[in-house]
Amino acid sequence: MTARNDARDIEVVLGANITDAVPSRPGGRRELRAWVIDFNQVKEFNFTEGQIPLLVDAFYANEAYFPRARLADSLYDVFSKAYLEECNKIGEVAGQLGHKFIIELEAEQALKDAEKMMPECD
Repeated sequence: MTARNDARDIEVVLGANITDAVPSRPGGRRELRAWVIDFNQVKEFNFTEGQIPLLVDAFYANEAYFPRARLADSLYDVFSKAYLEECNKIGEVAGQLGHKFIIELEAEQALKDAEKMMPECD
């Protein structure tokens, strides 16, 4: 599998498999399903370091769908590790670019957080 787009403005829908019978006991498990829809703003990514800022921009355009890129956030930790694992499965170049992407995401989030802490000037 290869990834060749920035995933800008995609929508992720989560749900359960409704074709299976309802679990017979309380707390029973159902199979989780995920759908990715709405690709109208997706742009091609050509696996170059120069395009990483475009990926960072796309990430923050989809901010509501991803955890904030803060090192202390446990959900982000899971997200970033899984992202890097998938990049490494694609190939060495994707793994290297994925690592640089994560570094730039974290730097951008630190900048956004610092801007929120700055007092407003009138």
